[in-house]
Amino acid sequence: MAKVEDYVFTREIGEGLLGKVKLCNQLESGGRQACKLIPYRNIDDRQEIEKQFAQIRVFFLRSSQIPSKLVETLQQFYDDQFIYLTMEYFERGSLKKQMSDTLKTRRPFQRNIIYKNTLDIAQSLQSLYELGIVHGNLKPSNCLLTTDGTYKLSDFGLAELIYNRKDLFKIKIETLSYISPEILSNEQASFKSDIYSLGIIDLKDNGEREEQIEKEEENVDEQITEEQDLENEQEQQQQEQQQEQKQQQDKDNENEQEQEIDLKKGKVKVTVIGVKDVTGVDSNGKSDPFIVVKIGTSEFKTKKVKNVLNAEYNETFEFDYNSNATEDKSIHFELWDYDTFSDNDQIGKLDIPV
Repeated sequence: MAKVEDYVFTREIGEGLLGKVKLCNQLESGGRQACKLIPYRNIDDRQEIEKQFAQIRVFFLRSSQIPSKLVETLQQFYDDQFIYLTMEYFERGSLKKQMSDTLKTRRPFQRNIIYKNTLDIAQSLQSLYELGIVHGNLKPSNCLLTTDGTYKLSDFGLAELIYNRKDLFKIKIETLSYISPEILSNEQASFKSDIYSLGIIDLKDNGEREEQIEKEEENVDEQITEEQDLENEQEQQQQEQQQEQKQQQDKDNENEQEQEIDLKKGKVKVTVIGVKDVTGVDSNGKSDPFIVVKIGTSEFKTKKVKNVLNAEYNETFEFDYNSNATEDKSIHFELWDYDTFSDNDQIGKLDIPV
């Protein structure tokens, strides 16, 4: 009889209703196996443990009759803490893992794959029924994927053997997601209970596929909506920019018009600082210079400075200017020599645009 010392346990690879599943290496053969560890605390008393262990032993003795669609139980043994069940190890995992991967990759099962999976599990159930066994705990995690892409049924820890091939039997089960109503009500279950669980698996496969397709369609719709929203937002931003540019242009035009208005009508201040190197027109070689400033019909005169060629005035004159009232658009400066007893003599002039 096998014992714990014959195996090296490496890591935990799963957990069932009765206990954890660990990956182990058999020392004699070096082969890798999966081992379910069932702690005693999950069974009511020693008598119940012995009863269940006896059922497992009977199942093991019948293992030579188990077809290829069922996971082979290799060894069973126990110590003071656990009952150990060793079985084949499946590197590709379970149907549960495959279903989870399809959701992660957003690539749901195709219908032909779903039909194939359903057929594999149905054939496995048929193999159980030919042995008089109801699985009683059928769910995706107990459907293990082989290297050739088919599924085998595992985890018979809760299945009861029907030695007299009666159609009904009493069963305990804790899994809720896939069990039939009669098992939930703690009533007698039959082979039909497993068929019910198979139907739930099939519905979940199809449901998750349809849900994934629906999500993808929603994602496409959301993407289209987002693109439309982005286009609308960009168009709105462009319109706002155009409107801002138009408003700025209108404002600039308004400012230009205001500037034109300011230039057409307003106050003009002219400051006369002085003159330098004036031509001497008097007999003494000097002049008595003064300046006349004219805008339109308005004019101002600076003070007169006698007998100089350079003069400072520093005088400011303010004119009311309206270009609409006059065609003259310049400020006129005239330099004169003042004469007491005769007409003043003009020495020079200068015109500056307003």
